[in-house]
Amino acid sequence: MASLALTSALLLGLVVGGRAGLAANGSKFWTDSMLEWGMAVETPEQFRPLLAKLESGQAINVMAWGSSVVASHGGCYNEVSKQFMIKTRGYPPENCDLHEYGWLTLILRDINATWPAYNPEHLLANLGRSGAFLEVLLKTCYEASVPDPVDLIILENLGGLGHPFSLEQTITALLRLAAARDPQAPRPTIIMINRVECITRDWCNHNCTSKKAGFEHVLTKEHRTPDIQIEIAKTYGINLISIADFLNTGMEKGLFPRVGVKACLFLAAMMKDHVHPNHLGKRLYADLIWKALERAQRQLKKGGAVSAVGKMKSQPKGQEEDEDEEYGKEKSDHAGRKAKEAQHDSGRQRGLSIPSHPILPKGHKVFVKRCYMQVRAYGRVRVGT
Repeated sequence: MASLALTSALLLGLVVGGRAGLAANGSKFWTDSMLEWGMAVETPEQFRPLLAKLESGQAINVMAWGSSVVASHGGCYNEVSKQFMIKTRGYPPENCDLHEYGWLTLILRDINATWPAYNPEHLLANLGRSGAFLEVLLKTCYEASVPDPVDLIILENLGGLGHPFSLEQTITALLRLAAARDPQAPRPTIIMINRVECITRDWCNHNCTSKKAGFEHVLTKEHRTPDIQIEIAKTYGINLISIADFLNTGMEKGLFPRVGVKACLFLAAMMKDHVHPNHLGKRLYADLIWKALERAQRQLKKGGAVSAVGKMKSQPKGQEEDEDEEYGKEKSDHAGRKAKEAQHDSGRQRGLSIPSHPILPKGHKVFVKRCYMQVRAYGRVRVGT
C-alpha cells in the first residue's frame, strides 16, 4: 500500500527533490538521493582540475556532442556561446533561443549560480547534430568548433545505441586534441549520458488511454548500461550516466510505475515524444549531470586520488558472446595486454591517461580530412583571445 501511495504521489508531482526550482510543466518526481541510480560509472578524480578552476572564480568552457537531444533541446546558454558557434561553425545551434530552457543551458545556469563568472562568462559550445551518432560527428571537421581550452565535454549517446568502437574513438580523439593543443594542460572532464527511447511502439506521450493497457516500453534489465560501455568509461576515466538505469531502478523498487497506462502516463510526464525530453525531462538531464559534479566534489574533499568505479550488470551465461560477437576477439586480446601492461604500468592511475592500446582496435580508424575551407574561414579560435 505504501508503494502504491508513493507511486500516486509521484504521478501527481507531489514529490519534490533535486536542486532548485520546479520544471515549467510540473514538479519533479525524483528526490536528490534517487539521482544516484543513474550514476553507472563515476571517476571523481577527473573533476579535480574542473573544480579547481571553478572554485578559483574562472570561467569554464563546455562543449557537447550528440543528436537532436543536444542540437535542438540543449540550448545556447548565453549570447557569448551563440556568437562563438556562429564564428567557428558558421551558424548557431538549432532552436537557439536564449530564453529557452535547454538542458545544457540549465546545467550551465546551475554551475553559474554556484560558481559565477562574468568577464569572461562560462561558455557552452553546442555541437549537436540531429540524428547523428557520435561517429558521424567525429568524421566532420569539428576541431575548430571545440573551445580552446575545453574544460568539460558532455557526450550524449543516441539512446545508448552508439557502437562501442565509435564511443572509444570519440573519447580518444577529443582527449588527444586537448593534449595536442597544450601538453601541459590538465585533461578535460568527460561525461557521457545515455538517454532513453522510452517505448517500443506508439509515441511516449500519446495514446495513454485505457485501450492502451498493453503499452510497452524498453526500460527492462536488458536495456541497462552495457558492460562494454562500463569498461570503456572506467578505462578512460570518464563518468557515465544512464537515464535507463535511473528509471529502471525506480521501477524495480516499486517507486515508479512500470506497466500499462500508469507507466505510459509516468513516462509522458517527462518526454516530448518517444525520443526528446520536455521541460521536466530537461531538468532531469541537468540534475543528473549536477549530481555527478556534486558527488565528485564531495569525494575529492575527503582527500586522495579516486579512480573510476562502476558496476557490471550480470548476464545469462553465453549471452555476452552472442551480443558482442563482432568485438569478442578484441576484448580477449585486450585482456591479455592488460595483464602484461600491469607489470610495468602499476604506478599509473587507471583511466587518467589514454591507454597505450585501445580496448577495441577496430574502432581506431584514422579519418583523413581536408578541412582547408573551414580553417581558412574561421581558423583556430582560442577562447578569451
